[in-house]
Amino acid sequence: KKGMEGMHRAIIDLKSAILFASAQEEAKGLKVFVFGHSWSGFASACMLNDKEAREKVDALVTIAGFNGYWDLMKEQGARRVGPIVALARPFARIVSYAKFGKVATYKGIKGINAYSGPVFVAHSKDDPTVPYKYSIVVKQDKCTNKLAEFHTYENLGHTVYRPIECEKAINRHREGKETLQQNGSNVFQYVMDDRYRWSTREEVFGLNEEYMDTIDEFFTKSKGIK
Repeated sequence: KKGMEGMHRAIIDLKSAILFASAQEEAKGLKVFVFGHSWSGFASACMLNDKEAREKVDALVTIAGFNGYWDLMKEQGARRVGPIVALARPFARIVSYAKFGKVATYKGIKGINAYSGPVFVAHSKDDPTVPYKYSIVVKQDKCTNKLAEFHTYENLGHTVYRPIECEKAINRHREGKETLQQNGSNVFQYVMDDRYRWSTREEVFGLNEEYMDTIDEFFTKSKGIK
């Protein structure tokens, strides 16, 4: 019931998951690595604003994440209703703060700056879902965390770790097709259904193993840092 409450719910849920897992007897002595993509890329970086949570994290990867929630809300809203979406900003800020308190003020780059451990931040300039201008990567000039590294790509789309051949195939299958009607359904389920219903399972779940090896190397390198 809480899952669709708002973008900031993901930050709270992630913190809860980290604290719960860290408290388990079988987890003692193990490293805590966090990997987030898109919405969870936003949540992962923002979670670092919380002292209790970030002290449990040994390294973090955030891919295709947006820096602040309003940027993405504005972008998605403008696609549906146009520039008038700007009128919703004061309402969105009030509602978010009423629901989530100070968590509603968290930004990705601020979380990274509050953290002293290694962070891997990545975004592709052709991302159609989270525009590059709203990414955490573009805030790298404001970064004070010396262990943070930023990676910008040109043509890896939104998923980044999906093979570019699969990304092109998905776009090709979708081209010229009529979009689904949302009809009040879950917006995230709708987006997935509308984008992927013409593609094969292999295309949708394709994995760029070479790229994921880079992530694995980052986590391996991070083991002895914190």
